[in-house]
Order: sequence, then structure tokens, then C-alpha cells
Amino acid sequence: MNEQKPKIVIEVDTDMADIMPIFLDGLTKDVALAEEALKKSDFQFLVNFAHKLRGNAPSYGFIDLGLMGTALEKLAKGNELNSCRDLFKKIEDYVSRLEVKYV
Repeated sequence: MNEQKPKIVIEVDTDMADIMPIFLDGLTKDVALAEEALKKSDFQFLVNFAHKLRGNAPSYGFIDLGLMGTALEKLAKGNELNSCRDLFKKIEDYVSRLEVKYV
């Protein structure tokens, strides 16, 4: 039986309701671009993606995603392809399960 993983619900202030969809749309696009970069072993792109993730995600309430960005940046700087792939799968999974709740 194929069980679906639970959503990751992040509560954010209603003041962010106007900008959150823009951030999430950009995040989805960046993840797709990073997936392509990973296939090409484009470590410079991965470093830039991870740095952006590390800096921006916590500002929008996604602390865990920011921490994953920090770890991915370090791995990409070290050209650690297999470790980058493993961590990127976790980032993709996290992003795919995100649900924003405005409070």
C-alpha cells in the first residue's frame, strides 16, 4: 500500500499572505532548476541555490529548509555529488509537502 507522507504545515503571519505565494512559486522553480544542475554536476549553481535557500527560507518561516540549504551549500562547495543528491532528495520532499497556514 502506498501511504502518502503527511503535509509539513508551517504557520506564518497573515501579513505575509501577499508575498508568500511569490516566494513559494520561486522556490518551486528554483528546486526544478537545481535538480537539472545536480544531473549535470553543476556545483556552482548548487552553491548559489543553497546559499539563497539558506538566506531566504528562514525569513519566510521555513527554518528547517534554511538549515538544509546551509548543509547543501557546504556539500556543493566540497563537490560531494552523492551527498548533494541525498540531501537534495530531502529538500524536494520537504518542498513537495509544504502547506502554509496563515495565523
